Amino acid sequence: MRFEFKIDLAAVRFKSKRRAAEVSAKMPRLRKHLVLAYQLQKFCQDNNISRMEGLLKYIPLSRGRICQLLKLLLLSPKIQEEILLAEKPAISKLGEHTIRKLSSEIDWNKQQEMWKEIKEG
Repeated sequence: MRFEFKIDLAAVRFKSKRRAAEVSAKMPRLRKHLVLAYQLQKFCQDNNISRMEGLLKYIPLSRGRICQLLKLLLLSPKIQEEILLAEKPAISKLGEHTIRKLSSEIDWNKQQEMWKEIKEG
């Protein structure tokens, strides 16, 4: 089963490398990881890579780490949008490890409930 949805990454792209580096230093890690997951997905699509072994040839990350990053793409679109665009301090402080269990939940409504609990607690 495969779900596809579009998220506009234009809000997190930058025209100059210098500006990108400045913002990246301030960008929350969770946002960086989600953007990296999208970049990995795009790399696979652009280079017609369908198996993990093909990706491991080009990306200097372990198989486990790549899987962790790609699982972020299983989050509901609303959660991803909030991670990418929100400037709330509560979201900026969240680490990737705190939301890993969210991506294991296939029901997006339950994900939303769990997300709300994580943000509040």
